[in-house]
Amino acid sequence: MHPIAAQYGRLGFSAWQMIASATKTPQQFAEGGLKAAMDQGMNWNARYFEIWETDAMNEAFHPYLKEAEAKLKP
Repeated sequence: MHPIAAQYGRLGFSAWQMIASATKTPQQFAEGGLKAAMDQGMNWNARYFEIWETDAMNEAFHPYLKEAEAKLKP
């Protein structure tokens, strides 16, 4: 999926659902965690993200989630 998203993502729109909770199972994420996953998605033109509730409620992620929100607003 990564090569397809990297090649064609900029040509359309995509939505991303996180595979796991970065709060409960951070080992499921590549280096950089939730932030890196969302940054990668935004670089591939993702404009919608489903974030696990535990991550949305985790205050440690709030600064980045607010930053991501600002980037995603039209």
